[in-house]
Amino acid sequence: MRLLISDGINAEEVEIRELLDKGRIILKNLLKNTYRTPATLGYTDWEISEGLGTGAPGGVYYSKITTVLEQSPRGTLVIRRDTGSGELTVEYRDGRISGAWKKAEISKVSMTADEAWFDEYYLVDGGFTQLRVTVRKDAPGVRVKHMALFSTPVKQSVSTIRTPSITSPTANQQVFRDLLKLDNTGYFNAYRDPFAKTEYLISDKATGTPITTFSTDKQTPIDLIDQSELPINGEYTVACRHLSDIGEWSAWSKPVDFSLVTIEIFFGFLGALRATGFNDANFSTLAADRVRFGFYGAESSAGFGAALFTSKLED
Repeated sequence: MRLLISDGINAEEVEIRELLDKGRIILKNLLKNTYRTPATLGYTDWEISEGLGTGAPGGVYYSKITTVLEQSPRGTLVIRRDTGSGELTVEYRDGRISGAWKKAEISKVSMTADEAWFDEYYLVDGGFTQLRVTVRKDAPGVRVKHMALFSTPVKQSVSTIRTPSITSPTANQQVFRDLLKLDNTGYFNAYRDPFAKTEYLISDKATGTPITTFSTDKQTPIDLIDQSELPINGEYTVACRHLSDIGEWSAWSKPVDFSLVTIEIFFGFLGALRATGFNDANFSTLAADRVRFGFYGAESSAGFGAALFTSKLED
């Protein structure tokens, strides 16, 4: 059996070596972090198989009575659940009386390194507590690992929308005119609010002055053809951010440096890089220039040999 334990900042799974009377436990392995907050841990009565509880759509699950330190104004419940499943509603009440249920507030959401599990932190009142967890009827089922209650309230420590990173252009890349492509690591929202837009900001590298922005409502790369606002041989930075459908923005990504350069065309006979002539060197022009030469009239060749030639505007 494994247990999820946390102090409000860190959360980790540990294996239980021995279960003693009155709910005391001995842990098999040493914890990675030091937990100084005392609390009594409790499980729900979900059917647990190999450390996982499966909640069906519309299912309602009740916990046994659990104890959060009564001297604590509020305690914190941690639920580790899979990222691709339905929504949960978590409620609690005083376990000593059959009182009204109160909805637990989410105070923090974090994600495991493999992006397979959320740790959701809910605030509950201190004392003897009973939990009620409901899976939304029109949502997929939910897989939940063991839950833990502890006494220290926590604050939000992760962004609702993950901060993206620029993947194109790469750092310090020299980009030929009309071949600038913008891309990023993709949208991720801790609360599953749908994607609305990605915005890219291009600035002058030397001064940091914003020059232009590009936006897209699709999660695909942008191939920029019109770069009239970006002079050739200039040095720039690009950053991006994401917008959810409810109007929340992510933080700006870390800027990436790049420069726009002109195409260099060489002619030769001795196999120089990007040469054309009597050898087999491949040749590509990346500028939209009219190039008029060749002997055989083949659509994509130039010179006397097998050298390949490609131009955006062929004539």
